[in-house]
Amino acid sequence: MSLFIILASFMLTALTEYLLHRYYLHKNSGHPHITDHHINFHGNSTYENPEAERNEIVSNLAYILISWTPCVLVSLHWVYTHIFYGFLFAFTGLCYLTWVETVHYLFHKPHNYYIEGTHTFNHLKKHHRTHHTYYKTNYGIGSSIWDYIFQTKK
Repeated sequence: MSLFIILASFMLTALTEYLLHRYYLHKNSGHPHITDHHINFHGNSTYENPEAERNEIVSNLAYILISWTPCVLVSLHWVYTHIFYGFLFAFTGLCYLTWVETVHYLFHKPHNYYIEGTHTFNHLKKHHRTHHTYYKTNYGIGSSIWDYIFQTKK
């Protein structure tokens, strides 16, 4: 059952990340996410910037909490039926969002950490670089699963 809870939380949180990125951050070409972030970190020339500031890359706390909200709401159900599963669901979602923010930061401001040499990281970095070149594709940052499902993978 624990594996199911972890997988369900991962899928829900990744879906929330995908939907917010696609339909909120990319709702129009004048949105600050596109006019600031995508211009500063373009996929062809300035995708990586060692001089970038953390706040130019990492989401603000309000956006992270909004991203976590569906996970927390589902976890409340589990808390009433089985407290461990409720906390596991919420914790898994929080871990996924931490993963998203960490890899996104390292995509744009490399530090030569061990994780940056892994296959998974480099697959996601390539996926995200394509998003910064063709901003109407590849919305998943921490996972590309929903881009395959919704056919937005380029």
